[in-house]
Amino acid sequence: MLVALVAVGAAVAVGKLTVPGTATPRRTGGEAHHAHSPGSPAAAASATPGEATLAACQAEVRAGGRLASAAASSAEQYRTHTRAQVDVDAGRISAKTAARRWADSKKFGPRDVHEFASADRAYTAVAGTCERLQGSSGTQQACKAHARALGQAARTARPVNNGWAHHLEMMKSKPHDEAAKTFAEYMATWRGMVKDAGPQLSAYDTAAKDLAAAPRCQGA
Repeated sequence: MLVALVAVGAAVAVGKLTVPGTATPRRTGGEAHHAHSPGSPAAAASATPGEATLAACQAEVRAGGRLASAAASSAEQYRTHTRAQVDVDAGRISAKTAARRWADSKKFGPRDVHEFASADRAYTAVAGTCERLQGSSGTQQACKAHARALGQAARTARPVNNGWAHHLEMMKSKPHDEAAKTFAEYMATWRGMVKDAGPQLSAYDTAAKDLAAAPRCQGA
């Protein structure tokens, strides 16, 4: 009878809460290990709301990091492509050198556009999570700061990648008769894009530098 009373009156800790009057079931071997392994329902139940939100923020930062990597490649190739036009127009390089730079950067284009689009979809799905962090710990504040820098890098990278994607599509139907009106129209559109690329790449470069200097998000 005494044993039964102790079992009934026992208090069992569940996560951060203490639930009176519940006996603790014993687990042995792999069953006990599985019950408290990361990602299991028991582990998720024991996480505090703050911990769960930080984990989601870290996931946002990881997704943003993949986007930042894709953006860097896209920006590099678009910079090479547009700068070759600027340099050949200014007489700093020959038409042959410009053509080689265009060909070298163009071959990376489809990969750049695909990887950026894929990474941007994944990042957009989780963006903003870090802003919901309520804690004031160093880790949380660092993750929020890093997430903000990633957000700015993403915003400035999109016009650059869009310009690169647009020009890649243009080149698929580029007129070859340089005396034709369509060729003149093509070049006018392209030179307008080259002009726009200057400030677009400048804004991206500033955001990329800020991202490199942002606090690290531990655990991301």
